[in-house]
Amino acid sequence: MVDTVSMQEGRPPWKPTLDSAVIAEYRYYDIPLIGVIEQGDRRYLFWCLDGADEPLSLWFYAYITEGQIKRLEAAHEDFDEVFRAMDFEGWGRLALATPNVGIVDYEDFDMDDHPESVRVAIRKLKERVHQLSALADEFEPPMALAR
Repeated sequence: MVDTVSMQEGRPPWKPTLDSAVIAEYRYYDIPLIGVIEQGDRRYLFWCLDGADEPLSLWFYAYITEGQIKRLEAAHEDFDEVFRAMDFEGWGRLALATPNVGIVDYEDFDMDDHPESVRVAIRKLKERVHQLSALADEFEPPMALAR
């Protein structure tokens, strides 16, 4: 089984650990949105699936082979088509990130059970977002901060 990408809460989604190295960027909009990072001797795809310019964004991570990297390099901006055709192996990871904090939460999923496993991971992340939103709605800042 292929290892899952390592990440730390509070890190930028395109550099999920201090020792992550971005080795390729394929789509960039103020920040890298699609690319490949290296952690140790492993390479992982990162992909902003949603919310690139929103307060909360959803990111996809998976182990990527040299052949898959070559297909991305040859995609010429048709990355979505290449992405759908890729056969990932092992475990993937979905992460939520905010512009000011970075990665705030993540969930693993089994690539072999890709569609259902991804749905479950997204549902878990959405539930946590709703829980955090409810807590934020109940929070009353101290009077000094409320001004």
